[in-house]
Amino acid sequence: MVFYCVDNTKLSFREYWRWRRGIPFLLLALRKILGIRKSSGQCYKRPEALVPIDPDDLPDRHRSVLGPLTAQSAILGFELQFFYSVPSVGRVTGAAAALTSSDRSSLLLLIHSTPKNSLRPVQPAYTFYSCAAEGPILATSGGLPGLIGAAPEVKVLRIRHGPLDQTWQRHSARIRAENGRLVPFSAEHVADWVLRMLQRHFDYNVTRGVLVPVPEVEAGRTNG
Repeated sequence: MVFYCVDNTKLSFREYWRWRRGIPFLLLALRKILGIRKSSGQCYKRPEALVPIDPDDLPDRHRSVLGPLTAQSAILGFELQFFYSVPSVGRVTGAAAALTSSDRSSLLLLIHSTPKNSLRPVQPAYTFYSCAAEGPILATSGGLPGLIGAAPEVKVLRIRHGPLDQTWQRHSARIRAENGRLVPFSAEHVADWVLRMLQRHFDYNVTRGVLVPVPEVEAGRTNG
């Protein structure tokens, strides 16, 4: 079983700028320039399957965030398909929800990650996806800014700390320009689509050296 950690020296300045602004960005950029590696304390395994989470088994630290978000998403016309997680070890736990729009033209992923012993609430992240019939995957992200970039075929519009409804409005405007030329997300294929997308992002970042393999014993130490 191979786990991977983020090599902070291989992340781009643009990725750091999207993630942190001001003094934190300058410190991150300086570490990159000087080649100073800093462990993220979290390791990831290439996802070969989504780990399903029964709604009744969703941990309270994630339920308190994802519950209200799924309710808000329903008001926006999205239907919950399932909760899931992906394999990782470290001090951070995560859970996510996959939802589809009423017309099946868009997929929404709600993601919440938080340190196990965090005393403060952590902002969630969310991304709306739509697949153009002849073109790229359109993605619009809001909430907590992500760090690692997406595969090049995914055209992401990022709204830093954007509310869910505002992020959906921006995504809706983008897909209206496609004039209905979108591939629908059928409920029975949502899990497969999410898994393939996660695998593509993972493989892309392994190829560019952002995700690097670590010995199993080191991954186990991180989990401890």
